[in-house]
Amino acid sequence: MGLDAQLGKNNDPQYQQGRLCLPAHDARGIESKVRSVEIRPQQLEAAARIQRGLKCSPAFSRILAANGQVAGKDLTEYLSPDFARELPQLDQLKGLGEVVTTIKSTIESGRSIAICCDYDLDGLSAGAQLYLFLKAIGVNVKVYVPDPLGDGYGLTTEMVDTIRAELPNCGAMVTLDFGTKNGAEILYARSFGIESAVIDHHVSGEERPPTDAFINPKQTGCGYAGQVPCSALLVHLVIMKLKQELLQAQSYDLHRDLDLVTLGTIADLVPLTGINRAVVRDGL
Repeated sequence: MGLDAQLGKNNDPQYQQGRLCLPAHDARGIESKVRSVEIRPQQLEAAARIQRGLKCSPAFSRILAANGQVAGKDLTEYLSPDFARELPQLDQLKGLGEVVTTIKSTIESGRSIAICCDYDLDGLSAGAQLYLFLKAIGVNVKVYVPDPLGDGYGLTTEMVDTIRAELPNCGAMVTLDFGTKNGAEILYARSFGIESAVIDHHVSGEERPPTDAFINPKQTGCGYAGQVPCSALLVHLVIMKLKQELLQAQSYDLHRDLDLVTLGTIADLVPLTGINRAVVRDGL
């Protein structure tokens, strides 16, 4: 029996009580027993209005209604998210200007840039975006990722020493998906003349890290886009701004990296609302 047919059994007492009995099968595909599945309370009137408005199936309308959706403009926009519509003004992202200035001044001085990114998919997809962008515009750049077993999480002094050895002309390091809690390591890098820019989204305390530039939607006085963007999306926004600022970046295609933004957003389990929902739709 199809799902619509199952959900259409409005008069089934068990269904009305929020319980739906479905057949279960063993490894050979033979029906063996009946299992009970708990379902959310059904909003039948709301579902009917959604079905009429969207001309969708009963199952889909019931799922939307059970998740608190109601017919109207908000639901239409929820189902058809638009990046331009959902994107808050870039100047609302606290620290964006100083991050762009740090990267831009390092490029203009002809010095190298080190990208230090977390080893999870959000950090790696953020690092891949920034690496591809900087490489495309002719910057000498190298990526550093901590070993989760040997180095642990975040920036380390050993990583800074490796950067100094491998990139003696390094003017700035950009930490992605960590750095908010790495004040000591940032100061260690500064003692060798290496500037720093931190792009992170993990919980930020009252005190800003001693970095030259700092983006974190959770920092005091920010709250950009409801604090939902992960590091992959934050880096995408930085690249959008750098493209506006750098003459050599005018031809760079921002859409080429939307798959990376999508990977980081989905893998990091951030809420699929607002700008996150729009970028995932475009990326897919």
